[in-house]
Amino acid sequence: PQILGDILGLAGCEAARNQLIRNGAVNYLAGAASYADRITTVSPSYAREICTPYFGEGLDDLFLRRQDILTGVLN
Repeated sequence: PQILGDILGLAGCEAARNQLIRNGAVNYLAGAASYADRITTVSPSYAREICTPYFGEGLDDLFLRRQDILTGVLN
């Protein structure tokens, strides 16, 4: 949380705290996924998998919320 204020200058911004802090630390991937216009993954099946607790690495709830902009590009 110190990084939120010291480095990013967002200590007083509640929205930033809600979207960037995960498990007591700043999570830049959570921030990127929160503010992105589009989220892509390496395949359609992986796009579905990251919406589950097993593959979501603690961000599955975020990916589920952003599912409307989440797309898998078949490689």
